[in-house]
Amino acid sequence: MKFRLSYCLIFILLFSSFVSGLAITGKKGVYYIDFEPGLVHQQTFRVSSAEDYAAYYNVITDHFSGSDLSPYFTITPDKIENFNQGDTVEIKVRLELPDSLDTPGESETRVVVRPDFSSSGVIRAAPAVGIRYVVFMLYPTKYYEWSFSASDMNVNETRDFSVNVENLGEPTIGSAKAEIEVISLETDEVVKNLDTQTELDISSRASRSLRASFNSVNLKPGNYKAIATLYVDSNVSVDEREFRIGSQDVKILSFTDIFEYNSINKMDILVESAWNTEIKDIYATVSIHDLDTNEKLAEFTSLNTLLKPWQRRIMEAYFDTSKLEKGDYKAVIVVHYDGVTSKKQGTITIDENVKDVKTLEEMPGKFKLKDHLTTVNILITLLVVFVIINIVLFLGYFRKKKPSEKKSSIDPAVLDHVRELKKKYNDDYIKELMTKKGWAEKKIEEILKEVKN
Repeated sequence: MKFRLSYCLIFILLFSSFVSGLAITGKKGVYYIDFEPGLVHQQTFRVSSAEDYAAYYNVITDHFSGSDLSPYFTITPDKIENFNQGDTVEIKVRLELPDSLDTPGESETRVVVRPDFSSSGVIRAAPAVGIRYVVFMLYPTKYYEWSFSASDMNVNETRDFSVNVENLGEPTIGSAKAEIEVISLETDEVVKNLDTQTELDISSRASRSLRASFNSVNLKPGNYKAIATLYVDSNVSVDEREFRIGSQDVKILSFTDIFEYNSINKMDILVESAWNTEIKDIYATVSIHDLDTNEKLAEFTSLNTLLKPWQRRIMEAYFDTSKLEKGDYKAVIVVHYDGVTSKKQGTITIDENVKDVKTLEEMPGKFKLKDHLTTVNILITLLVVFVIINIVLFLGYFRKKKPSEKKSSIDPAVLDHVRELKKKYNDDYIKELMTKKGWAEKKIEEILKEVKN
């Protein structure tokens, strides 16, 4: 949690224009501008304060690199006076470029809101925030920048080496091409020579990607170096990159070899991937053998994990020595991944009072009732049981048959006869008639109710 929190704080400091209660907001925090004589660039920003005191600020320019653009800025207003908490003010910034700049390439000047201590008369730790203006002017002569990339790969795989060229000068580049030499760092031999395509007529501010396809078929896994020689018109420059060719192999570098007698021990197995692809669901099986007879005496499995390309990490396994005597044994570790295995064996020792050995009271993953009988867990369990009981009762209530669906205890013939009577007479007459024939009042009510339904 501390690790994540620290990175969050770094992110806020790098990308937020809000510092200690002062904020400056606009469309962007950085403006990249290609130089044009007399170009006018205008923006409006809002400055707000969350400070708990009245402050005074100057809005100034701060030269950072290249030509100083300060003389070409007009800022309105250039002072913020008696700025209180919750206040907001608009700042208009106008940049009008001259006919030319002294320094070609990038020139950066920042518009900064900075405390004015001379006006407030108060010296305290006050914030300053700003907006970056980066103006690029072409070089008058032939000028270019380039980069070279050679990524890691696996055996029997094809990847492109890439040479990226950007023309930063006013003259057009007539042609650009690169030759790439691949050398094995293990043998210092040249294993391949490659050529990129040729790019013609690269205009100012344009960029081109020169590519060469590299196939690692028949090459051994290991470390290599690619040397790129770039030809741009009559200019020649060289750059190089190291890269790796991986094989589907996980190396077992080491493992814990001394354990506490009659205990559950943590076994660390250090492995390293030699593959340029992520390996999922990797695990190890460990078998313990008698040194003399090679009889298998115990076996256990590590926790599953994954390995990122070229990653080195510790796999965890747990070894119960309670059924073994003190002494030396042979351990065979087999790592399983993607249908492939790697194997390593060595001698381990089981002894008493061993220093720096990690032991546990119970095997990880074993259910321990005492750990779950907490007050909170008991209350949660009772609540769940209560909810389940209520759901069952609720469903049972609605599953009951409606009164009309219950089987009637009255003779159907009587009911039919009463229905015929109701077509001609009212209930009072029917009651009187049935009473004379000896029917009980309660039964008559029941019959009439049944007939209505």
